Amino acid sequence: EDWNALYQRIAEELCTLAAQHPVIYAVPGHPLIGESTVQRILALARERDIGTRIVAGLSFLEPVCTALALDPLEAGTQIIDATALALLENEQVAGKIIPTQPLLVAQVYNRRLASAVKLALSEIYPDEWPVKLVRAAGVDAAEAILEMPLYELDRNKQTNHLSTLYVPPIDELTALRL
Repeated sequence: EDWNALYQRIAEELCTLAAQHPVIYAVPGHPLIGESTVQRILALARERDIGTRIVAGLSFLEPVCTALALDPLEAGTQIIDATALALLENEQVAGKIIPTQPLLVAQVYNRRLASAVKLALSEIYPDEWPVKLVRAAGVDAAEAILEMPLYELDRNKQTNHLSTLYVPPIDELTALRL
């Protein structure tokens, strides 16, 4: 019921095991991108003086950027986790997201979360703002880019655990009028 408690429990159990013998903890993608348990494991391992080694993997970012033909560094792309965005209060959204820069919202894994993301983004983007839902980036047969206005985000039944939302930037004059 509580993700934070679960992540902490995983970290504690793995570090307890790792103090006795070598342990491998594998996650999909890059271990330092979007993996809360890894950050907790690393912190706890440091506290307990347990050595760790990170083996880099391909994160969701590379395939998503490839699908969008986007250089995130050149574009100044912002990245936020969907769950973190959904938890922001209305006034916090405007302080956290800069609408004149591209935005990737990672892990939009179901329609309920898509609805919360839509409501948060509606604080700073017009309802009709065109967005792209990138599904299964890098998975040849399943990869898809679905274009829609922001207000339709939670009406899409194709959102799943491999979905990332791309929100293109608003030009500066439009942002001033919002």
